Amino acid sequence: MKETVKISDWSLAYIPNKQVKKENVVLTTSSEVKASGYPTIKASVPGNFELDFMREGLIDDVYMGANSIKTQDLENLHLYYFTEFVYEQKESFDSVLCFEGVATAAEIYLDGKLLGFVENMFHAHRFDINSLEDGEHTLLVHI
Repeated sequence: MKETVKISDWSLAYIPNKQVKKENVVLTTSSEVKASGYPTIKASVPGNFELDFMREGLIDDVYMGANSIKTQDLENLHLYYFTEFVYEQKESFDSVLCFEGVATAAEIYLDGKLLGFVENMFHAHRFDINSLEDGEHTLLVHI
């Protein structure tokens, strides 16, 4: 059987690459991101970080004039999408965490443990989570 459960309430922290290297930033859980003090906004997943930035007033409307070209300056950011969710195993179901396109290279952490590394945004990435215990969990995607 198949049942899709959408994970929602995503947030997005962003840090310039220069700062990540200088401070040797390693974040693997939502609680670490929250405690870090790095800028954080609400995120739409699936979505696009530039649209999240635009919604939050951090950049001008990317659909106007040459504003989309200005977004190239944001390509040196490390993006940390994170959320918390409650998981409940259901009998006769295989539990799979599916990402239907992560652009472009990303580390995916479940409860602070590296679940996988993806490098192709043009196909879905699936991870077996049948061994996951019932309860609250954290999910972080570092792009």
